[in-house]
Amino acid sequence: MDEYESLKLDRQLCFPLYAAARRVTGVYTPYFKPLGLTYTQYIVFMEPCRVRMSVNMSSVPATR
Repeated sequence: MDEYESLKLDRQLCFPLYAAARRVTGVYTPYFKPLGLTYTQYIVFMEPCRVRMSVNMSSVPATR
């Protein structure tokens, strides 16, 4: 076995994760393109909404 076998791309976890992320981004592209947004811009845009929702939900009393 080659001493650098573990460094090959097909042996690395990072490449499949990168490929999966690209596929997810590709699924969203047709929806964001007419809006002039990228997936990354959408995520940045949605973060304040997520934070605001979690603050609002934390103020709701827990039910038993």
